Amino acid sequence: MRRFVSFDFTCLTLAILMLYSLMIPNVSRATPIGSGSATLDLSPTLGSTQIMFSLSFGSGVSDFWDGIAVPGSVLLFEDLILEENDDGQIFSVDSGANFDKAVNFLTNGLNDIVGYGFRFPTTGGGVTVAVYEAGFFYGDHTGAGGIDFEGYDIDAIELVIDEITFGSGSDSTILDFTLNLNQIPEPSSILLASLGFIGLTALKRKLLK
Repeated sequence: MRRFVSFDFTCLTLAILMLYSLMIPNVSRATPIGSGSATLDLSPTLGSTQIMFSLSFGSGVSDFWDGIAVPGSVLLFEDLILEENDDGQIFSVDSGANFDKAVNFLTNGLNDIVGYGFRFPTTGGGVTVAVYEAGFFYGDHTGAGGIDFEGYDIDAIELVIDEITFGSGSDSTILDFTLNLNQIPEPSSILLASLGFIGLTALKRKLLK
């Protein structure tokens, strides 16, 4: 009798772990498969307290100021408004036509272009930077250390605002950000392990009857 109680307790514990693993938000189970950071610096600030950030992927650089994706590119986080208190904020996209196109560029085996920039919505002016994927994610634009993420499943593209500083007068506005490419395992390993262990426990119990 004690043996069966032990088996039942084990099954109950594993069942709770299974439910817990399914209840954990997907973002907490995300596995980063690639990451890149950059700094944007624009002077003068001219009293602005907001910027509008945009990001693009493709074989060309999008027109951030008019919200137009030039042929061969796609926009993400288009005109995302950022303020000084947005330090540490995380923005993520995991669905939609533009997301699918961006993932295609990131996994097609080609050294495409990552474009990013911001503009001041009230005072005008802005800055745009374009780099090869290999340079942004691997630190070498030639692709010697890696080109893109061909063969991987990208489930979410995450923008982390590391720091944003608005100067005054002729001082610079500075934006530091990190871009993470995440993969979300589903089902989680704890779920598979729990199912297997419960099956073995049930079989052992049946054989001992």
